[in-house]
Amino acid sequence: MTTRKHFAEKLPETLDAPRRWVRGVFARLNNRREVADLRARVAELESALAAADEQIAAQRRNLETLLTISEATGGNVPLDQIFYHVLQKVFETTGYDAGAIRLLDRERRSFSLVAQQGMNLRMLQDLQHVPVDQAFQAEVARTLQPVYTNNLPCDPRVLSPGEVESGYQCLICVPLLASDRLVGTMELATVEQHVWDEDEIRWLTSIGRQIGAAIHLVQLSEQSRDLAILQERERLSQELHDGLAQVIGTIRLRAEEAALCLEDGDCDSARATLEDIEQIAQDAYASIRDDILGLRLTAVPQEGLVPLMMEYFSRFQRQWGIQVLFCGREHNGCLASPAAEIQLIRIIQEAMTNVRRHAQASRVAIRFEDSDEMLRVTIEDNGRGFDPNKVEGARFGLRIMRERAASVGGRLTIETQPGEGTRVIAEMPRYRSYNTCRERDPLTQPG
Repeated sequence: MTTRKHFAEKLPETLDAPRRWVRGVFARLNNRREVADLRARVAELESALAAADEQIAAQRRNLETLLTISEATGGNVPLDQIFYHVLQKVFETTGYDAGAIRLLDRERRSFSLVAQQGMNLRMLQDLQHVPVDQAFQAEVARTLQPVYTNNLPCDPRVLSPGEVESGYQCLICVPLLASDRLVGTMELATVEQHVWDEDEIRWLTSIGRQIGAAIHLVQLSEQSRDLAILQERERLSQELHDGLAQVIGTIRLRAEEAALCLEDGDCDSARATLEDIEQIAQDAYASIRDDILGLRLTAVPQEGLVPLMMEYFSRFQRQWGIQVLFCGREHNGCLASPAAEIQLIRIIQEAMTNVRRHAQASRVAIRFEDSDEMLRVTIEDNGRGFDPNKVEGARFGLRIMRERAASVGGRLTIETQPGEGTRVIAEMPRYRSYNTCRERDPLTQPG
């Protein structure tokens, strides 16, 4: 009994060590599972972080591409250069294999190819013009939304076998929009299978809107330029007609006067009258020659307004012997809006013609000044001046000058008195700012 009792008393102590060992084993197992769980969780987080980094990098590339395209479309860059620059940047960012940009020709009701990369000869022959009611462009024109396919070879909207022959599998057609006005499309294709996700489609849509806005601005500028040219032609024809009519009328009257003098046997008076006719004809020839040469000033507007006017002032000084002093901006760009430039050139020419015809001046000073909104040009001579109340309504050139300034939102002021010279002040809408200014003789100090 003593032994059994002793054994019973010792049994818990004997079993305690195995229990502790078992608990330790389970604790280690639990720790290992926790570690394994932690390692799995860390691996998941690392994978998610890598995916997030890749997504951020892709978004950064997309944003940089958008900014680059925005800079290209916002500058004074020809459209064909913008198109190829856009395609190149999109290819660099995405790895697409081919692309094309088309402009909507509303008269022909088609989308005309203006830029491409990756198209084979068959595609170029078949897809120069895509009708607005065919291919992917039909759905784009109807919805103003991007249209895409992931199975190009089997898509019924394919127009040219060359697209399949080139191995292209996926294609997206993006509208080029100016606000909600469709001006063209951009097609992008890949050889490998590609999934067009929402972020990518949204990004391509943004690019399409940037290109569309640039195209629309150029189109508006061309329309404005064409309208200005038509208006200028009408105004010039009126000026030439009225000016020549006045000269021819004067010559006719003087010729009749010479004929009467000859009938009366007054040869001296007839000779004097014929000399007057010759002088009138020479003045008319000089005026027409000035007008024709003046038209060339706007034939090359990329040279800049000021350099062109400096050339005109130099020729004027050499031809008529009247000193010309010029104070202006020497930067080779546009001081005024394009439409205002045309009218400003004509106003300056008319003012200079008045100086040589009527002012009897030995010197004329021209000053260009610009403010935040207006370009101010002052033409001041040291001639005999005139009474504006007596000639304002009768002088055709002054009225035309005022009409020219008013046609572009400008104004013309004439300050003069007999014996005090004449100051003509033209103020035009400003376009861009300039830098330095200094007075110089255009012949002795070339720019």
